[in-house]
Amino acid sequence: MGNSPAVASPEAIAGFCGYFFSMIKSIKHELVNSCSSSSGDCLTWEGSVTYGRLDETSLTVPFCNVVTFDGDMKVVSYNVYLDSSKLFPEAA
Repeated sequence: MGNSPAVASPEAIAGFCGYFFSMIKSIKHELVNSCSSSSGDCLTWEGSVTYGRLDETSLTVPFCNVVTFDGDMKVVSYNVYLDSSKLFPEAA
């Protein structure tokens, strides 16, 4: 996600998601566009995401997610492209 290091194992993904969601109050996505590859093994979503911060402020940024699947429709990769540098200003 963004500039964060990649996570790969189910345990690492669960840990990353749990930690991230503990640091925000809410999340809302607005989808602008989506497309799939001609082979159907890749989906792309484009839109904006609004994060509600724990201090009651919010931040809206554009995002693009790219998800690839194997032949059994299991997720092979899930890449989240966004600039989250302003999400936690105290960390900057």
